[in-house]
Amino acid sequence: MQSSKVFAGVTAHRRLVPLFTLLASLLYLLAAVSAWRALLRDPACDLKTPVTIAAAAIVLHGWDLSAILRNQADYALNIGDVLSIWGWVIAVTAFIAAVKQPLRGLPAVHYALVALAASFAALPRGYHESFAAGVAFTAHVILSMLATGWLSMAAICAVLLVMQGNRLKARQHNGWVRVLPPMDLLEKSLFTALTGGFIALTTALFTGLVFVYDLRAQHLTHKVGLSLLAWALFGALIVGRLRYGWRGRTAARFSVAGFLILALAYLGSKFVLEVLLHRHWG
Repeated sequence: MQSSKVFAGVTAHRRLVPLFTLLASLLYLLAAVSAWRALLRDPACDLKTPVTIAAAAIVLHGWDLSAILRNQADYALNIGDVLSIWGWVIAVTAFIAAVKQPLRGLPAVHYALVALAASFAALPRGYHESFAAGVAFTAHVILSMLATGWLSMAAICAVLLVMQGNRLKARQHNGWVRVLPPMDLLEKSLFTALTGGFIALTTALFTGLVFVYDLRAQHLTHKVGLSLLAWALFGALIVGRLRYGWRGRTAARFSVAGFLILALAYLGSKFVLEVLLHRHWG
């Protein structure tokens, strides 16, 4: 009965969400484009306008997401909700990081991707999973969202690091290369996001064990197995960085591979269960 009420409340909210979701996505995209264009003209320029636009997008996006879950006894998260939450974590983190240090066009790249991720919250709701929102489960969800958001940022930094390195080796120093932060700062951002994401993922996996009583019956075999594989890759990269100085392409391969496996663990399993099999975890 309670789950039906939650679903009805969320469905009612969905009648208004597309407008706000679309506006937040457009603001993210506007912040990204305005920052990128300004930096192409002058890499040392002031980015007050893009920062203000991004802040407005984050507030609007956050309100959108909170309206879905606010005052609800259960969680009812579909794939679109999850992608939108990931995007919000990325946007907030990128905004805070940019305030603390000059990252040039890196936040703009994140905002452009968040513009896409945020829009998924407007997808029609189909089959959804619903859980009792206890303290332990709430902590598990928050940690999972932080982990995937931060680890996706690490993967983005890894791809940009390789692309930037290729351009510099070819002695092509103009264009978008000038917009990105220096390679050492980009690499530092990669490992900062990676470390935070790994800690959050480790804790999320540990807290998730509370809800596991039968992997097969709960349809969690593939999710848990792939999550542990991703965790092992990220852990190996961190150890390799500390002991052997791994960096560059090696770090990029581990970061991207780990994130893709983690995304497959959650989104892939969730898509198969909800969309194809019309079932859910638990």
